[in-house]
Amino acid sequence: MRAPRPLLTASLVLLALAAPALVLAQDPPEALDAPPRADDKLYLKNGETMTGKILEGDETTPKLKFQKGNITNEFDKSQIDRIVHRQTYAEAFSDRRDRIKSGTPDEHRKLGDWAWKNGLDSEALEELRKAFQSAKDPAQATLHMGRLSRMLLLVAEKLDENKRDEIHDEILDLGRKCEKSRSSSADIDFAVSKVYMAQGLVQLAAKHLERARDALAKAAQDPSPAIEEAELSQKAAESKKPEDKKDPKDTKDPKDTKTPLDPKKDPTKPLKDERPSKEKVLGQEKGTKKGDKGGANAKSDAGPGAGDAPAPPKNVSRDPIDKSGDVWPGLCPARRALYKDDLLALAQAYLKADKLDDAIKTLGSLIAAYPEDRTALTLRAQAYVQQGDPKAAMADLTTALGPLDGKDAVLLRDRGIAAYASGNLDQAEKDLTEALSCVLDDPKPAKAHLALICVRTGRFKLAQKTLDELKDTDCVLGKVVQALLLELSGKVEEAKTLYEAVLRAADADPVVKYELAIALTKSGKQDDALRLLREALKDGVKPEVVLPRLAEAARGKRDAKEEVKILEELVGSKKAPTPDELCALGRAYASADRLEDARVCFDEAIAANEKHVGALNGAGWVRYKQDEFDGATGAEAFFKRVLAIEPLNSFAKDALKSIENARTRKVWRDAFQRNDGDVKNGWLPPEQGYGVDVSIKGKRLVFDGKQANKDRDQGKTRLARDVGNEQVLRVQATFDCSKAAQAACGLRLETTSGSALLFKSETGSIMFAITNAGKQGFADPITIGQWPKDERSHVLSIEIEDANAGTLVFSLDDERLGDPSKPLPKVAGIARGTKPVVALYGYAALDVAWGFSVDDVRIYARREPK
Repeated sequence: MRAPRPLLTASLVLLALAAPALVLAQDPPEALDAPPRADDKLYLKNGETMTGKILEGDETTPKLKFQKGNITNEFDKSQIDRIVHRQTYAEAFSDRRDRIKSGTPDEHRKLGDWAWKNGLDSEALEELRKAFQSAKDPAQATLHMGRLSRMLLLVAEKLDENKRDEIHDEILDLGRKCEKSRSSSADIDFAVSKVYMAQGLVQLAAKHLERARDALAKAAQDPSPAIEEAELSQKAAESKKPEDKKDPKDTKDPKDTKTPLDPKKDPTKPLKDERPSKEKVLGQEKGTKKGDKGGANAKSDAGPGAGDAPAPPKNVSRDPIDKSGDVWPGLCPARRALYKDDLLALAQAYLKADKLDDAIKTLGSLIAAYPEDRTALTLRAQAYVQQGDPKAAMADLTTALGPLDGKDAVLLRDRGIAAYASGNLDQAEKDLTEALSCVLDDPKPAKAHLALICVRTGRFKLAQKTLDELKDTDCVLGKVVQALLLELSGKVEEAKTLYEAVLRAADADPVVKYELAIALTKSGKQDDALRLLREALKDGVKPEVVLPRLAEAARGKRDAKEEVKILEELVGSKKAPTPDELCALGRAYASADRLEDARVCFDEAIAANEKHVGALNGAGWVRYKQDEFDGATGAEAFFKRVLAIEPLNSFAKDALKSIENARTRKVWRDAFQRNDGDVKNGWLPPEQGYGVDVSIKGKRLVFDGKQANKDRDQGKTRLARDVGNEQVLRVQATFDCSKAAQAACGLRLETTSGSALLFKSETGSIMFAITNAGKQGFADPITIGQWPKDERSHVLSIEIEDANAGTLVFSLDDERLGDPSKPLPKVAGIARGTKPVVALYGYAALDVAWGFSVDDVRIYARREPK
C-alpha cells in the first residue's frame, strides 16, 4: 500500500513547479488611506501585466483596446486572464468598507478620515460611528466620539437651518453617551455648546464651554501632552490640503460628486467659528440715544464674521504674534486651536448674558496666548465700551490694527467711535476719516459721528455737508445730529419737529412704538416695524398683542423662518392656543416647506373648530402637496367641507380644479441631477449664447456669464425643449435669481398658434407678454407682480386654464399673479396648436455679469392623446 506514495509526491512536486505559470499573484489590497487606483491593470494569460487605460471593451467583449503610454494594443478575450479596473473615490471607499466590515475601531477611524478628506461626508460619518461603537475601551470610544462631533458640526454648517435638527440631535446624544460613561471630552463639550447656542440656550452652552475650558486649561500646563492630543497632532500634520484630484476614469460617477476637503474642514482640527454676537455692537457709546447703537442701527462688524465686515486688506504687513506654544505648553497645535475657539465662544456667551467681567477675563486668557488676535481684541473692546471704558477699548483696537499696518476700515471706524466716546475728538476724526476713505459696508455710523464732531467743534457747514449724505437714510444718530444742528443754528421749531420724529422712532412710550409699527407695516416699511415691535415687546407690551403683528411684518418681508420663530413663541406660550393662532402657525410652516408641522397645526385647529375655513383650506393644501387626494382625510374632502361652509370660496374651488387636473394630466419633470455638464433630456443646445454659458452644475441648470450683446431683442440666451405630440396645459420652473438682479429671466410656452412669456424683469417686476402669431408680434409686457427680495428659489408657472378659450393664468409659488378682478389674458388656440416648445431664457444689458439657475422644470400634458 505504500508503493503509490512516491508517485503522489512526484505529482505534487510537478504541480508546485507548474504553479507560477498557471496562477497569477493577487494584488495586495490598497491601504485604507491610499489614493484610488488611477489606472486599469490587465493580466494576460502569458504572465504579462500591463498598466494603462482601457479604451474599448471589457471582460465580456470579444475584443479589448488597451492604451499603455502612447501605444494602443488590441487583445482577444482568450488572451486575458483578468482585469483590475481603476476606481472613483466612491468605488474605492466601497471596496475598503467591505474589507473591514469587522475591522478594528482604528481601521474604521482611518477609513472615515480618508473619506472625509475626499468629500465623502456621509460615508465618513458612518465610519466614525462604527469606530466608537466597536471600541471596547471607553477612553478610545470617547476619542472617536470627539472626532465625530467635530465632523457633525462642520456638516451642520452646510445645511439649511431647518435641516440641522437631526445633526444637532446626534451631537447632543454623543454628549449624553459621554456623560453616561463618565468620560470627558473637550471636543464633545464644545460641539454640544454650539448646538445649545444655536437653540438660544446660552446658559446651557456656557456650562459645557466652561467644562471644556477647564479641561483644556489643566492640560495646557502639563508638559507631556495626553495620548489624545498627541494623536490629534499627528492627524493634523497629515491633513494637508489635497491636490486637485481628477476622476481616474475621466468620467464622473454621478454618485461620486464630492470635492476634496479643504484643510479648514479637517475634523482633527476644531471648528472655526469666530463670529461675535450680533446683539452687542461696539459702536454704542455711553450716553447715546436708545436704539442708536453708535449711529443708525449700525451692523456689528467688529471682527471677522461679526455682521458684514469686509475681509482683511491685502496689504497685511505680517502675521499676528502667536505665543500659544509658550503659554499652553501642554497642548499640541490642534488642541490649542480648540482651546482658542472654546474661549471665544465662551466670551460670546458671556456677552449675550451681559456678564461683561467674565467675558473680559476669558478673553484675557486668550489674548495672553494670541496677543494680536483681532477677534478676541475686538470682542474685549466691545465689552469695555459697554462697561463705560472706551479708553481700554481704544487700546485693544490699536493692538488689533498692528499686524494690519493700521489699514483696516472696520477697526478704524470702531476705534474712532471709541475715541469719540473717550473725548479724544482729534483721534476720532482722524480714524473715522481714514475709515471712510476705505470700503465700509455701512458707512452711516462713521459719517454720523464725524458730523457730531464737526458740530461740537463749531464747523456747522462741514457738519451739514456730511448730514446731507445721510438725509434719505434710516440713520437715527444722523437725525439726532441734524436736530442738534438746527437748534444751534436758531431753527428751534424745525429742531423740535425732528426731535419728536426721532423720539417716535427710537425712544417713545411702548404703546406709541406699537402703534407707529402698525402704521409702518401698512406702509410697507417692514424692517422699521419689526424693530419697533421688538422694542415694544421688550418694554412691556403683552406678547399676545405684539407677536401676531411681528409675524405679519415678517410675512410682509417674505421671511418664513422669522415668521415661524415668532408664531412658535406665541403658540408655545399658551396652554390652549386659539384655532386662528394654530392656523397662522400652520401657514408659516407651509411657507417654510415644513409640511408635516403645518399638517399638525391645521389638524389641531380643526379639532378645536371643525368649521374653521382657513385651517380646512390649509389641511387640504398640505395633503394636495403630499399627493393625498382621495378618501375621507384626503385633500378633496377638506376642500369640499370648505365649500359647504363658503360656497364661493375661490381657494377651495381652484384647489378642487387642480386636483381634477392632477388626475387627468401626465407630468414630465427634469431635475438636472447629473453633474456631467451636459444638457440632455430633450433640451436643445442653447440658442444665441451671447457670452452666457448654459450647463449643469451642482444638480442645477445654470446660466452664467457676461452679456456680450446690447441688442435686447437679439441678446437672449435661450434653452428649449420640444414636448412632442402632446397637449401642454401647464409649465413651471423653479428659479434661483439671486445673481440676476440686473437681468431678465423667465419661462416661455409656445405652439404653432401662439406664445406666452412669464419673466422677472431687470427691475425686479414680474411681467408677462403674449402673442397669437407664434414667435412674433408680442404685445408690450404687462407688470403683474414683484419678484421677492430674498435669496430663495421661487416657482414661475404658466397655465392654460381653459383649453377651448385659451385663457392663461400666471403664478408665483402657486399664487395667482395680477388683478383677479380683470379678465384673464387669452391666446386663442394655444392649447390646440401643434409642436409645443418650453423654453428658459435670460438677457441683460451689454457687459453685465449675470446668471440664474433652475432647480427643476415640470411640464403637464393631458393624459389622453390629442
